[in-house]
Amino acid sequence: MGVEHGKPFVELEFGATKRRAKALLDTGGGPFIVGAALGRDLGLTPEDREERGSTFPVVTLPEVRVGGARLLPEGRVARIRETDVLHEGFGNEAFVPASVLAAHDVVFDYPGGQIALDPGDEPTGSQVPVLSAPRPG
Repeated sequence: MGVEHGKPFVELEFGATKRRAKALLDTGGGPFIVGAALGRDLGLTPEDREERGSTFPVVTLPEVRVGGARLLPEGRVARIRETDVLHEGFGNEAFVPASVLAAHDVVFDYPGGQIALDPGDEPTGSQVPVLSAPRPG
């Protein structure tokens, strides 16, 4: 895991391909998103899907892994964006929302730059209160 500008990133691995992609980990909701170049490299074919009165192009993903651990099973649907990079300045080709991470017990080690999915051991340490405030977007 890497942290840039206070945002955590991981390298995703896709199915049996050698293709890897940098992905932003987010605490917000929304769908798993892939950029256009990543979709092309993986041979994904967009299909239009209607959701809440709007139509979005979606793709069916191969298995997605992080550091060898399965993040998403094969066949999961993701939204596809027309742009190659999802956030300018970060260079990420994918977006992993909290809804995906909620299926796992996730431990983030920011100083160590590591992420653990479904760790066998209980994490150790102390809880530290953090000030937060709602913000738009």
